[in-house]
Amino acid sequence: MGVKPNELQRAQGTTALLGNWSATDFVMDRRHVFLFMSDRTLLSFLLMEGQKRFDSTTVQGMLQGGLSQLLNFMDFPKSSVHAAVADLNVIAVTKTHDRSIVSSMTALAAAYQHRIAMQGGLNKCDMTKTILNVNNGPQRRLGWATATEVTRELLGAPNRLV
Repeated sequence: MGVKPNELQRAQGTTALLGNWSATDFVMDRRHVFLFMSDRTLLSFLLMEGQKRFDSTTVQGMLQGGLSQLLNFMDFPKSSVHAAVADLNVIAVTKTHDRSIVSSMTALAAAYQHRIAMQGGLNKCDMTKTILNVNNGPQRRLGWATATEVTRELLGAPNRLV
């Protein structure tokens, strides 16, 4: 993801409602795509690299902005959105060693790539609908609950169909 080894920090536990977040990147349709995922809920979203390049100084703003936008699209109460985003006030760029997290990230990246390709690529797909659909898919790691359901439970928001 363009992070130099000397920029990596040691992973820490967190009290954040949605847990730590992991990120990876892939190239699709000759564009750099970043996948962000909550390690606790598997809630995920994509961001495309534009004129602003990804580096360790921009990751916090990307994560906070992307999460805020996703939770608003999912019709979370403003207080829940604020609480989840405010939890992301400490960012450490680390290497992931947990195989289950790496496995979940790989599966989510494949799911996003497949759904985008089935819609005709990045220029033709409905990205909001794609992200919402992926988050509404049952996850084995969550006891077959969806990322949306687990996130709503943790943030104290009522479950709704999205």
